Amino acid sequence: MYFHEMIGDLDKYLEDIESRIDESEEERLYTEWKSFANGKEYSGLPKVGKREPKESKIEWPHVCINDAIKDETLMLYSVYKGCSAALARGDNRLMSVRPNYGVGILPNTLANVEFFAMTDEQNMLPNVKPMKNGIEDVEKIVNEELPGVHQNVGVHVFSIGKKFMEIKAKYPKIGKYILFDHPDTQGPMDVADLLWGSDIFFELYESPELVHAFLQKITDYYIKFLDEWFRIVPNDTGYHVVYGKLVKGKVLIRNDSAINVSPDFFYEFIKPYDEQILEHFNGGAIHFCGRGDHFIPIFKEYKLLTGVDISQPHLNNMALAFEGIIDQDLKLFTNNNRGTLNVLLTPEHKLHNLAINY
Repeated sequence: MYFHEMIGDLDKYLEDIESRIDESEEERLYTEWKSFANGKEYSGLPKVGKREPKESKIEWPHVCINDAIKDETLMLYSVYKGCSAALARGDNRLMSVRPNYGVGILPNTLANVEFFAMTDEQNMLPNVKPMKNGIEDVEKIVNEELPGVHQNVGVHVFSIGKKFMEIKAKYPKIGKYILFDHPDTQGPMDVADLLWGSDIFFELYESPELVHAFLQKITDYYIKFLDEWFRIVPNDTGYHVVYGKLVKGKVLIRNDSAINVSPDFFYEFIKPYDEQILEHFNGGAIHFCGRGDHFIPIFKEYKLLTGVDISQPHLNNMALAFEGIIDQDLKLFTNNNRGTLNVLLTPEHKLHNLAINY
């Protein structure tokens, strides 16, 4: 059985989405999020109204992410299914799709490290195992020319990008109102951590020159990879979609590994490489999971940083985050699922820079 036989004809589902998109609603949403990105000041939180819920008239079968990773048709189905769900919910997030192959996209494309899948029951994106020979493999990457990007999982990532453009051309409303998120390329330190393994944190002390050389190589490859992505899937709007909201710039850098380093090491090993990417792509945002109190104050010193996404506010000092992000006229994307933000939602802060996920 071919995996795509689980769903039948992909066009049936795309036609369903196309028929449910209300152009006036999507124009309004995009305009309101663009105003937010451009710094419109509100009395309180940004006011972006929800779209009218539009239920699907067909059944969208469940597809496990492990199956989607094995079949590009199922991958397309899987990511567009998320847009169908957004239309059914009637929320205020912009719809977007991306090639959804997990955090290992850049490590696997660069070094062919092995993916390991989660169970079907977990239905979670895969991770990757570090390189087998540790520092020897690191030195090899540092000393050799950068490889091309159309190899390993990169082949599928760029193939999906081309198919996105075919769908965009075939379905006018999908093409205009479902935006493209670039692949999850993590950030230079995250990629280095995934490739090298946890030993990298010892090597920050023992072999800082090698770590810098490795991070520079990864940064160069990161830029090379996304340059190819944007050649296939252009984004000349000046904005990027971050979990359904707009932010100025073109990229979202992930900095989950930053929670493991000191502020001094953040300055030395993370900020310079992030800034190279932000400069190349004319700005963007940073995401991190976990507790980032020790580096949140550094964000205001970044060149061309336009926003920060904090996925676990309950683990962070959000008063510090408000002072260091929204009060510095950077956009903050987060949630208030546990009421963490309640005491901070006061006129003393620039709440027009805050987008809360509901």
